[in-house]
Amino acid sequence: NRRFQSMPIGVLTPLAARMSASVYRCAVGSAAAIASGYVIGFRFYGDLQYTVAFCALLLLIGVMLSFMADVLGSNSKNPGATTQWLLLPLRFARFGR
Repeated sequence: NRRFQSMPIGVLTPLAARMSASVYRCAVGSAAAIASGYVIGFRFYGDLQYTVAFCALLLLIGVMLSFMADVLGSNSKNPGATTQWLLLPLRFARFGR
């Protein structure tokens, strides 16, 4: 991006900012989902290490999806095409079958 090249910031600073924001959103969303599930009766069975591993897996999946979307968006010249690429996996998903 030309406007970032004119600023005195590191090359990886925009990526790090977007990724940290994505991790924060994923952590808040996961905490809200687990709390809501707890209210309606969801419980973790097993040791604390399995619960922590589950939460770490949630964050890892969120970070990887965010990183892939960021790479796709950074390398694309057309935002409309980026949206179509992000929705492509839903086209092949089968719901209800």
